[in-house]
Amino acid sequence: MPQGSALPTRHVQNPQQEYWLDPVDGNDTTGNGSEAQPWKTLQKADDSIVNPGTGDVVIEMADNGAYQAADNAQAACLIGAGTVPSSTHRWIFRPAPGAGRVTVKRSGGSSTVDRWCFRINTAGNVILEGMELTEDSPRPTTGSASGIWQGASSDAPNCEYFDLHIHDLNVTTNTTRAQGIDIDNAAGGDFPALIENVHVERIGLDGEPRLCHGVYISVPDVWLINVLANNMANGYGLQFFSGTPFPFHLIHCTVAGPFFKGAGGDEGPLVYVAGGDGSDIRNSIFCELDGTVASIHRTSGTGMTGSTLDHLILRKPAGTYIDTPANWATQTNIDEDIDDPGFVDLDGEDFHLLSDSVARGFSDTEWSRPYDIEGNPRPAGQEDAGAFQFVEETSPEISMIRSRQKVGR
Repeated sequence: MPQGSALPTRHVQNPQQEYWLDPVDGNDTTGNGSEAQPWKTLQKADDSIVNPGTGDVVIEMADNGAYQAADNAQAACLIGAGTVPSSTHRWIFRPAPGAGRVTVKRSGGSSTVDRWCFRINTAGNVILEGMELTEDSPRPTTGSASGIWQGASSDAPNCEYFDLHIHDLNVTTNTTRAQGIDIDNAAGGDFPALIENVHVERIGLDGEPRLCHGVYISVPDVWLINVLANNMANGYGLQFFSGTPFPFHLIHCTVAGPFFKGAGGDEGPLVYVAGGDGSDIRNSIFCELDGTVASIHRTSGTGMTGSTLDHLILRKPAGTYIDTPANWATQTNIDEDIDDPGFVDLDGEDFHLLSDSVARGFSDTEWSRPYDIEGNPRPAGQEDAGAFQFVEETSPEISMIRSRQKVGR
């Protein structure tokens, strides 16, 4: 089958209306949202958008400082309070032409207020790309904190999150929830969300009770493609949780510790599933540093019926890799008990691949994008497992620089 033929297609953007933002030189009072007179805040743009007769709305964001809401505001951008996007009018938030990745910070203020970088409710149909999502102080004590919260009492379908680095979203006490991306109570549309080329790390505090995760999903048919999740001390890399079994799709991901450790010192699962029937976990690397709990863990041994696990590399010091009661999933091309997946620097959290990595060429091309998490090409039929494709360096100097690089930094 052709490369990527089993994967969903991204929305073909059709910009018909543009608005411009600048967090330093913009002005919400005197600006008009034009390139010459930009607004300052994301919320001003959201509150002022007028949908065109047809096509998409694009919010062009200058990389001139951080976008942040006023203290005590729930989100730097609350989408869906007024005019809303739709399947014929997607709202696309992205760096302006020539800009690098833009920074959006969760608001400060009262520590009891739930705070997010983006809250997307009611209509969905939002595309976020080219962003760094992180926190500002003070941290919530009784309020939750997330980079993106999608879903409310109504459906929020057809969202896409592309080229994001989500990190250091923390709370004051470890009894409060924090998630890099939290997708709740959404349904309908082509799929609730496509999460692609995203790095999420350092979410939550160290310790009980496992409430802070890289990505938390409780709705069906969310796709994660080219995702790196690492270093969640108070939870799991990825959690799929619902009382009703539902499918999810985890493709070309790298999930690596350290993660939550319980009272006995065991590192918790990298992927925690409650539900998950008919799911796909393919072309991915799971690497635990400690513990005996299964890397892919089904709570109470339930869910994942009719699922497929294919072309997976799993590394952990001891214990089981995948919960394996009979007939719960088709498992093919599973490479377990790997002492070293072949990362550039596992302890230093550089998950690029070495030239002799066991992940080289270990994928099904039908389930591969033609690019990796950094935009490097994946030649058809030669795709490497995990989020990163190995790239041959052209000089020792470039190799030394790359060995120190991490996604989004």
